[in-house]
Amino acid sequence: MTQESVELAIGKALLDEDFRSLLFAKPEQALSGFDLKPAEKSRILRVDSETLEFLAQILNRLNPPAKNPESHKRKKL
Repeated sequence: MTQESVELAIGKALLDEDFRSLLFAKPEQALSGFDLKPAEKSRILRVDSETLEFLAQILNRLNPPAKNPESHKRKKL
């Protein structure tokens, strides 16, 4: 299960900006919900914030977040 937890933690860090910020501000708190061994936590935390941010930006360009279709509709008066 820990390989899956590593993948989930990295995926969340790439896709969730708030989690990414928490990961570098309070790593123990951010990773507490994942079934990770100390060595796995250490490996995740070796990735610097700029690298994660860069990868997150690339992912967003490849697959931008879905827009709410309702937000583009104009109300008729």
